[in-house]
Amino acid sequence: MEKANPVYVRLEYTDSLQSEKDLLSSEIFFLNLINLRKKYNLLKLEEIIIKNKIKRAINKMELAVKKTQDSFPQVNLPKRRKTEKAVIGHEKADESLDSQLRDIQEKLKAFSAA
Repeated sequence: MEKANPVYVRLEYTDSLQSEKDLLSSEIFFLNLINLRKKYNLLKLEEIIIKNKIKRAINKMELAVKKTQDSFPQVNLPKRRKTEKAVIGHEKADESLDSQLRDIQEKLKAFSAA
């Protein structure tokens, strides 16, 4: 293996000072970059922890809602085949409700008159 012959370059004093300043400013930049990266990692970890807490809370709420729904009695409603029949049924129901309301009002008048 051959020996490398060193090459010498002459620098002025001002050039060497400027180069040293540039080197130091680069070191400062990289140190700041490392600090920012550490802060980012901490914030990212905090975000993951918060997301996990939220996910657990949502799962607990879903479980509570499901338990509450399971405690309600099951209602089996008959299926309606045609919408026209449903509309007619509603009209009849409205009429019967009106007649029931009139009957109750008449009974109240009878009680208040007595």
